[in-house]
Amino acid sequence: MKKAAIALVFAASAVLVYAQTSVSLDKALNDSVVYFNARIPGGTRVAVPYINGGSADLSGYVAGKLTARLVNDSAFVVVERDKERVGGIEEEMNYQLSGNVSDETMVSIVKKLGAQVLIAGSLSRQGRQYRLELRAIDVETGRITASRVTENIQGDGAWEMPSQTRAGLAFEGDSLAERDKRTLYQGVRKGAQKYGVSMEMPSSIQTAEKEAGGLRFIITFEAEKRSQRYSDPIFVGEVTVGLERDGVMVRESKRHSISETTERLLFQRAADAIEGDRLFFQGLDEDIK
Repeated sequence: MKKAAIALVFAASAVLVYAQTSVSLDKALNDSVVYFNARIPGGTRVAVPYINGGSADLSGYVAGKLTARLVNDSAFVVVERDKERVGGIEEEMNYQLSGNVSDETMVSIVKKLGAQVLIAGSLSRQGRQYRLELRAIDVETGRITASRVTENIQGDGAWEMPSQTRAGLAFEGDSLAERDKRTLYQGVRKGAQKYGVSMEMPSSIQTAEKEAGGLRFIITFEAEKRSQRYSDPIFVGEVTVGLERDGVMVRESKRHSISETTERLLFQRAADAIEGDRLFFQGLDEDIK
């Protein structure tokens, strides 16, 4: 059963962009809270489940800092995730937040928590500095009621992402839907994180595919639907992942053969196989030096 999509629409007011000579992350967050206070009614139930930051640690750090400022300001009722009250939502959060999380996904999550407004956004690197983009979204209507961008944020050793080798992404084999590409890419990202690969991987698959550096992951996926005489058809496939440097393949995983009862499950099994390929990921640091 397909879930109904939640349409997000912009309010009539323009997005405000602040481009100071240099500003700290703390000041950017404080100023953003002041900005939202002037545009969201007092006492509104707000939630900050996640801020996309390129890594789980940085995303959690920024979301925690923003939540603390909202709580201390006392203008809103800040909703925390309550695992007992919402049942399996924690598992859903853990799965969804493994990559670049859409506003629609977060709206559906915070609605279950009783929040009226979702504050979402991202912290992204711009050269040697950072850009913070935050937006307030009405949970019922999907309407973006306020949006603020702060540029030229100075990095800080307490939270700044380390400068790492950056890798792009390409797909070979069958033509894939964006959803299926994201599933497979998450297998690569989780595997790299699990086995401590010192490589920066964009959280957005669109950004990864546009990455123009010398390194890129190549995911090859091929599948087919097979009829069975006395039972339902099954989906079978093969997946490999490789690391390419300047057009030359320097490391490639073994070929993982998988089968499942549905196409969607097949892609998830393929992503799990990639993530669990210890021999592939443990040698990557030597290959990227």
